[in-house]
Amino acid sequence: MNVWTGIAVGAIAIVVFGLSKLAKAGDEIVTEVKGRIHSLDFSQITFAIDATIKNPTSTKVTIQYPFIKIFYKDALIASSDLINQTLDCTPVPNVYKQHKIPVSYLKLTGLGAELIQKLQNKTTPITLQVTIQTKVLTGVNQIPYNNKQDITF
Repeated sequence: MNVWTGIAVGAIAIVVFGLSKLAKAGDEIVTEVKGRIHSLDFSQITFAIDATIKNPTSTKVTIQYPFIKIFYKDALIASSDLINQTLDCTPVPNVYKQHKIPVSYLKLTGLGAELIQKLQNKTTPITLQVTIQTKVLTGVNQIPYNNKQDITF
């Protein structure tokens, strides 16, 4: 009986150690976001958001496909599609995803003509806030990951 108790305690210790290592890796993930105007036509603006997710640890983690929101002066102007997919975030390479997010001028009219003029002008820099939301999947639970950055177009 003591042998089986020892094996059970050892197995639990190994599982707890592995999960704590995954949780630590989830806490150390770094996101870099870059953006540009992909296209500009008579009906809409399409933003191209490049999200680089870096894993500086030695542990491979799995993350939920990132969900991206774009804000101007704390007002949501666009978001990416929800994609039910996971990505492996290995220690060496980066997970790099390019998202094209179209925004109609009708959606932007509620934010004022100032934003539309700045986007069309291209010589006047404009700062938008981009939020990346994802989850680090540990196999047992999910650790939410949120990152907000300012991007100047």
